[in-house]
Amino acid sequence: MNSTLDVRASDVSKVEVEKVHTFAEGLDDSPLRTALMTITENVSTDTDTFVMGSQDQLTPNQAAKILKMSRTHLRKLLDDGEIPHVLVGSDRRITATDLKAFETKRQAERKKLAESFAHHDTIQDAAIDELVDES
Repeated sequence: MNSTLDVRASDVSKVEVEKVHTFAEGLDDSPLRTALMTITENVSTDTDTFVMGSQDQLTPNQAAKILKMSRTHLRKLLDDGEIPHVLVGSDRRITATDLKAFETKRQAERKKLAESFAHHDTIQDAAIDELVDES
C-alpha cells in the first residue's frame, strides 16, 4: 500500500490545525507526537509537508519535488546510481527509505564540506597572524 501523502498547507483550515496541535500537545513524548507537531507547525507556517511510509514508492517527479531539485538533475542521479530505484514497467520508482538515505548522505557531505571551508579559514587566519607577528 502506498501511503504517501502531500499535505498542502492551503488545503487545511486553521481550525483543523489548532485541533490537531492541541491533541498532539496532550500526547506523551513519542515519535507520533513529534510527527503531528511537525506537521501542524509546517502547515501553520504555510509549508507543504510530505508524509510517507518507509516502503512507499515515489515517482521521479515526487522525489525531485521533495529534494527540491529539477527532474533533470534527479534523473541524472538515478542514471548514475546515486539514488537506488526499481523499474515498474518502463517507469522508475524510488522508495522513501532510499530517498531519505540519499538526503541524509547529501546533508552529511554538505556539512563536511562546510566544516572543511571553516577549518581552511581558521588555518588561513592563523597563517596571516603568524606573518604579521614576524613583521
